[in-house]
Order: sequence, then structure tokens, then C-alpha cells
Amino acid sequence: MKPLTYSVRLIVLIAIVAHHQGMAQQNAEFATLPLDQAKVAINQAESQTTLTKMASDALASRRLELINLCFNNQYTRLHLYEALRHTTDAQLQSQVALLMLRSGSAFWPPDDYETGFQPKRPLDEPLKGIILAHLPKEALGDSAVATRASRLALADRLAPALGAVADDVTKTLNDSASSVEKPPLTNFVPSVLPPAPKKAPETKPAPAPREKPTSSTPWEIIVVLIVAATGLLWLLIKKRK
Repeated sequence: MKPLTYSVRLIVLIAIVAHHQGMAQQNAEFATLPLDQAKVAINQAESQTTLTKMASDALASRRLELINLCFNNQYTRLHLYEALRHTTDAQLQSQVALLMLRSGSAFWPPDDYETGFQPKRPLDEPLKGIILAHLPKEALGDSAVATRASRLALADRLAPALGAVADDVTKTLNDSASSVEKPPLTNFVPSVLPPAPKKAPETKPAPAPREKPTSSTPWEIIVVLIVAATGLLWLLIKKRK
């Protein structure tokens, strides 16, 4: 094999390893990411396997705000629902079930689903079993989750059975709502508006250059890549002489 061909293949191999290590590091840290970074990580996920792991990690972290983010994201909400089936923590299951019933996630179809494009969502496992564990006398059918109002009514019956842990769900949803709430517009309009003074045209400052995101590739791999490429280049020059 020619030295140049060997050099190119080695560089490509090192780059692939560096990429996969960077992705593994990102996935390992998903459970501890701030919500804005976690949202970016979900939207940049490259496979269904990665999304499944993110949903499982969110549940394992017990961070209700991260679980709520995954349930509201189109890429992870079904993975989260499936991961809930395999969770053995009964208290966490109950909290997530309450969160799902109170959530406005597009996981639930709109109330006019009969005339819309999204079909009716059945009340199935694991959600049905979690609710019945606390409300064994409840006659649960698909109508219990058919509309936003029916889901909220079911959540109101479930919350007292959960006790104090239901407060954490309420706080999470309130915090989530307040984080996206826009400030109200004032309705005050003065009866007489003074004429606006003429102003000289203002020169808009040039936009500041955006900072490039920091690479997630470990510096050690970059150093190895440079050293390997340099060594192989030297070997190629020496053999030609």
C-alpha cells in the first residue's frame, strides 16, 4: 500500500473515531444539560436509537422539566411514552402520568380530531395501568383522554391520590408555561399624540460576528491526528528521496 494512501485512510479513521467519541460524550451528558441545550441535542440527534436513549436518560434523571421537554418534543414524545412502560419507579411513573394528562403536548390529538388529520388517541398502557393503581374504581375508557377538558378532569381526580409529589408536577408545568409567556401589551393610547421630532438618519451598527460553537472533539484526538499526518508525510518524502 502506498504511504500516501495509508496516510489518507488513517486520517479518515481517526476523524470517524473522534466524531463518535464526541457524540457519545454529548449523549452521556444529556441528562444534565440545561433545557435549551437539551432541546438542541434532541433536534440534532442522528438516529432513533439516540432519541430512545435520550428519553430513557430523561426518565432516569427524574428531572420533571427535562421529561416535560421530551414529552413536548415531536422527536422524543413517543420514545418517552414507551420508556415509561419499562420504568420500575412507581412514584416517578405516577408523576409522569399526571404530567402527561395535564400537558398540552401534541402527543394528544386536538379536541376536533374527528374533523382533523390526527386520529383519536386511545387510553392504553402504561398510562392506563398507572392511573388504575391509584384510582381502582375509576371506569376508564378512551373518552377519559379524548379531550383536553376530560384529561384535566382525570388529572384532578388523580392528583389527590398522589399526595405531595403532585405539587412537583404542578410547579414544573407552571415554570414551563411562564418561560414561554410573552409580556402583555399595554392598551393605553394617549388622546393626543405630539408630532414626532425629525431625526437624522441613524447608521445601524454592523452586526457583531457570531461566535463559532466550540468543537466537541477532544483535543487529544486532534493532536494525535496532526502528529500522525505529519509523521506519515515525512515518511513519504523520505522514501521518495
